[in-house]
Amino acid sequence: MSNIKDLPKQLLTYLARIGFHTRKRYSNKRLLFIALAHLGDTIRTLCLAEYLHKQGFHLYAVAKSVPAEVLSMSRLFQEIFVFEPRWSSLHTTWIETLQRAFSFSRWAKNRRFGVSITTHHHPFNSIIAYMCPAKVRIGHNGAGDHLLTEVVRTTVHPATVEGINALAKPLTGEVPTERVPYLHIPEPLIMQIRKLTSYKRPLLVVHPGAGSPVNIWSPDNFGMVIRNLKMPTLVVCSATEKPLAHRVSAVGGDCTVFITSTVNELAAAIASADIFLGNDAGLSHLAVALRKPTVVAFMQRGKKEVWGYSLPYYKGIEVWESPNGRIMDVIKACKEVLGLSDSGQN
Repeated sequence: MSNIKDLPKQLLTYLARIGFHTRKRYSNKRLLFIALAHLGDTIRTLCLAEYLHKQGFHLYAVAKSVPAEVLSMSRLFQEIFVFEPRWSSLHTTWIETLQRAFSFSRWAKNRRFGVSITTHHHPFNSIIAYMCPAKVRIGHNGAGDHLLTEVVRTTVHPATVEGINALAKPLTGEVPTERVPYLHIPEPLIMQIRKLTSYKRPLLVVHPGAGSPVNIWSPDNFGMVIRNLKMPTLVVCSATEKPLAHRVSAVGGDCTVFITSTVNELAAAIASADIFLGNDAGLSHLAVALRKPTVVAFMQRGKKEVWGYSLPYYKGIEVWESPNGRIMDVIKACKEVLGLSDSGQN
C-alpha cells in the first residue's frame, strides 16, 4: 500500500499522464531541447543534438542567452527561444520570469513539437517540458521526473556526454557514440584575433576566470605556466575578470590581454589558438568543442569525472590537492597535448 505522503506526487503523475494522452498527436520529428543550463552543460548536449539531427529530427531549443549563442554556432537548430530565468540573472525579476515562461508556452504550442528532451536535470526544466505540448517528454530520473513520459536511468553521471547521449535511447533504441560537436566560427573574427596577436604561432590562449570563484586556479600559477612554455600568449576574459587577466599577464611576462563580453569573439579567440589553458568553466568546454588541444585545471574533487571527455587532445589536472597547484603537471600536460617534448618545442 502506498505511503500517504506519496499521494500528492501520485496525483500529479496521474494528471500529467492524462494530459499526455489527451494532447493532439504531433509528428515526433519536431524536437525541442530544453537546455536551461550553464554554458558547459549546454555544450555537452550538442553531441546528442548532432546525432538526432543526422536521424532526421528537426531541432529547436530553449536556452539561456549565452548558451543560446553557442547553440547557434552549431547550425543544428532551426530556432532557439532565449529564456533567462530569475535564478540565473539578477537583472530578471520573478514577474518577468513568469511572463517569459508563458511566452515560451505559446511559442512551443505554435511549433507543435512531438518530442521534448530535458538535457540538464532541474525540477524547473521538467516543468518547462510539461508546458511544451509534446506527446513524448524525455529526461533523467530525479526530482520532477513525474512530469516526464520517458525517464532515463544511467550508470554514469547524467551530466557527462555519455549520460546526456543516453537520452536518445527512447527515440532510436541506441546510445550514440558522438563525443565532440562541431561549431562554426566566422573566419573574419578569427583573422581579427590573429591580427591582435601579430599572427605569432604557436599561440597559447589562457582563460583564468570561471563562473564560480571556487573553480579559479591562482593567476600566479597560470603566469608561471606561461613563463615556462615560452609561447606567444593571449589572455582572454570578460570585463569582470579583468583584474585576474592582468595579473596573469604580469606574472607571465606582459602577455596580450583580450577583454570582451561577446561569446562570438571569445570563441574566435579560442578558434585561433594552437592550445588552450583554463579552469573548470564554460570556455574550456568551448575549446574542447572547437577541437583545440585543451588543458583544464580542476579546483574541486571529482569534477574532472563529470566532464566525461576521453579525447587525445584534452587533459584535466586536479590541482586542488597540491600547495603549489601542481604547476609542473599542468606544464607537462600542455606540452603533451601540443606534441612538445619536455626539452622544448618541436
